[in-house]
Amino acid sequence: AAFLISAAAHAALIALALVGAFFLLRGVLDRTMALALVIGASAPVAAMVAMFASRFERDVDLAVALVSGTTLLSVATMPPLIALAMAVL
Repeated sequence: AAFLISAAAHAALIALALVGAFFLLRGVLDRTMALALVIGASAPVAAMVAMFASRFERDVDLAVALVSGTTLLSVATMPPLIALAMAVL
């Protein structure tokens, strides 16, 4: 279940990158801002999520699974997304 949540979180970030590309094509963003958005959106969940979960006594296992899952997925998704963004932008 945690892996599915991780995949959904990563998919949401990819969708954010696509929204950024849409705004770029509409002339709202410049190339540098759009590339920064793509890189940030395709990056894994910050490790601070697990630290905050521990500190505030929340679901640490889920937080660790999200950090781990998105890190693994980003290894496969970041390079092609950034390459695609650089080619398109």
